[in-house]
Amino acid sequence: MTGNNFREIMEINSKKEDLSMELRTGKMVSQKDKSDKYVPDILYISGVPDILEIEKICRNRIKENDPTPAVLQNI
Repeated sequence: MTGNNFREIMEINSKKEDLSMELRTGKMVSQKDKSDKYVPDILYISGVPDILEIEKICRNRIKENDPTPAVLQNI
């Protein structure tokens, strides 16, 4: 994968040492009697010691490589 394919949506279970991250990639899924739905690809990492540190590093890398411009807010 090239570029920033990760979104900043992560789920962590530090007791089980599991981490899941949503990717920007995915597919449209047809549903009967409903409109199509986008389902993102998900990357699962499990059984990793110090998963909270891994999550912190991933979030920093995502921010560093985010292709979308930062939005400035007027306060």
